[in-house]
Amino acid sequence: MAPDFQTALDTEFTAASRRLALVIFTNWKELPEERSLATAYLKLFGQELAFTQLRKEALDIIKQKFTSPIDSYVNKLKEGVSFNPSKALVAVEMRHVVPTVVGLPMELGITSTAVVVSSVKVDVTKDDLQNARREASFQVRQSRARRFYLDGIFLDVQFHADAGSEVTHAVTRLVNETAQSLRLAKPGSKVIMNVPWSPHCTHDRCYDFVKLAEICDFLVVLPSDFNLRMGDDCFARASVPYDQTYAGLAAHIRLGIDSRKLLTGVPWFGYNYPCIHFSEPGRCKLKEYHVGESRCSSSVAKPILYKHIMEILPKSVTGRLWDDNSKSPYFVYKVNNTFHEVWYDDPESISLRSTLIRKLNLGGIACWYGNSLDYSVHPLAKLQTEEMWQALCPVRRKWRN
Repeated sequence: MAPDFQTALDTEFTAASRRLALVIFTNWKELPEERSLATAYLKLFGQELAFTQLRKEALDIIKQKFTSPIDSYVNKLKEGVSFNPSKALVAVEMRHVVPTVVGLPMELGITSTAVVVSSVKVDVTKDDLQNARREASFQVRQSRARRFYLDGIFLDVQFHADAGSEVTHAVTRLVNETAQSLRLAKPGSKVIMNVPWSPHCTHDRCYDFVKLAEICDFLVVLPSDFNLRMGDDCFARASVPYDQTYAGLAAHIRLGIDSRKLLTGVPWFGYNYPCIHFSEPGRCKLKEYHVGESRCSSSVAKPILYKHIMEILPKSVTGRLWDDNSKSPYFVYKVNNTFHEVWYDDPESISLRSTLIRKLNLGGIACWYGNSLDYSVHPLAKLQTEEMWQALCPVRRKWRN
């Protein structure tokens, strides 16, 4: 079942909204129903010998409220609330020093607490709260961009949306408001958004991609979600097939999106598939994992960074293999009597995908992620890292002998 968009937004903005609420009403609490509270104590030589709690029932109620999860109050606020801000103040403090027969003073003290109520009634509606939370989130993003000297923001939006639904329009509004807010606070900032490999409601994400392209500086077409739904064919396969990558980019362009606003994405990680049955390389049978109507999915695999792939490859039972259909490398290794098939991208497969920049007049290429490579001083690691960066250049290189 597709996650509720409003719930997802609530989760995203909860932390920011709490910070905003603390700024507005620091140390203020809702007006208690009970009357003012008081405490009395007895001290000797500055040491407290006795302490009396007045209106213990009221204190127990307050204690319970303070220890209850704050999320329960957030949920109430979502539906709107009307309250009178109040603040506890020390109204009276009385002390009396009583001389004793041994010449040592004994101090008696009593303090009363009064509740001061503001004359302004505050009405918070659901829309007001949502706007405040969104604004708080925008402020957090802007603050991070300035603090870390970033030149833009990357949006990874993965809400399920039916074509023409309210969620579709909400995604567009969210991206637009984020972009406007960031550019106003930090002129020249770039806004980049991740989109599915195909614009045809892939994985139930029916967004207005044309409008999103107008709002954003770039859309990154990340094809690493090809195998999220494999249908009934439960066998390990390439993470980023070349032909599907080309077809997905071309489909975005046919919508009317300026090709120069599209970036082709390449993952610097692979997928490690455990085989429940292995007959030969390329025939790694997977256990079933239902996603929607599909009973097979790449979700059974574990993502593995390129630098870790290079550590396992020399220990594999097959060495590096090449699949001509998907134009992708893979290998097989065995551990604890279980065969594993690893599909990934390396300099040869990435250099092939880089040629799509010129073929389709794209805006460039994006990789996931920079820290997936080994930047140590080891000679082999340095060579592998250099080749991965060079593969992003859209010039076809011959990687195999």
